[in-house]
Amino acid sequence: MFLPTFLIQKFTVKWTLTFAVLGYSLYIAAQFYAEFYTLIPAAIIVGFCGAPLWSAKCTYLTHLGHQYAAMVGDDAQVVIVKFFGIFFLFFQSSSVWGNLISSGILSRAAANCTNDPAEKCGVNFCPDTEFCDKDSEDDGDTSSKAAKYLLAAVFLACSLAAFLIIFFFLDPLLRYV
Repeated sequence: MFLPTFLIQKFTVKWTLTFAVLGYSLYIAAQFYAEFYTLIPAAIIVGFCGAPLWSAKCTYLTHLGHQYAAMVGDDAQVVIVKFFGIFFLFFQSSSVWGNLISSGILSRAAANCTNDPAEKCGVNFCPDTEFCDKDSEDDGDTSSKAAKYLLAAVFLACSLAAFLIIFFFLDPLLRYV
């Protein structure tokens, strides 16, 4: 509850955003070796990064909205709502892009599936965990593992690209004071 305010005051908005995105990248990287002892700590870290990320984003957009409204002589609340609308347009479109990427990668791996959808589908999806584990070990099917790694690598690359964009191209708020 108090972490976002403390981090934003101590490290500024830009650096809070930067390090919070790294926390998300760490969680995505944990998917390469998805075990209880890697995912739980990574999930805790991403949990601690979520609130500072969203708070810093809101602070940044609100501050810029006030500055822009003063420049153009418009109502600050109207400008801020527009800024948030643009942000959420891109944020919500990430679900579409993520699903298209996932579909493209997983459909390539699904080419090795049998014709019986109850037996296999997606990347060896099966509601019976014992059967799936036994089945994937017996086949020696590495295409599903490769698809999982490729999917994690693509999303990790996107997350690290977001980190680099924020690190190099996001102006600190001090510039606008």
